[in-house]
Amino acid sequence: MEGRSPGCGLTLAQVAAWLSSSALVLTDILLVRGALLSVLTWLGARQGHAPTSYSQFGWTLEFVDRALLLILGCVGIGLAVGLEYYYRRGAETGDLARRAIRGLGSLLAVGLAALALQLAF
Repeated sequence: MEGRSPGCGLTLAQVAAWLSSSALVLTDILLVRGALLSVLTWLGARQGHAPTSYSQFGWTLEFVDRALLLILGCVGIGLAVGLEYYYRRGAETGDLARRAIRGLGSLLAVGLAALALQLAF
């Protein structure tokens, strides 16, 4: 099947899987960021930092938050591009359904784990 392009329906399914995955990637970025900030807040409270320490270390918290956004954003772009290629290859080989379930399922699992971590702290 090398060199043979998939049909219109398979291409639409590939695009739908990619759009769904991209939406889940964005959601995962926000959930992972929230979970990491919750854990960092818990660690700060556990070490005895007072709420007024934000005035002393506010720039550090802002830096950590923005660094997390930058790193997670770069990872998210890489995931979106990688998943598009993964789904395109699946459409070419006729294996799109299995690949879509695997990709969407893993993104959903990451999101649920981040949500559970955020709720735990």
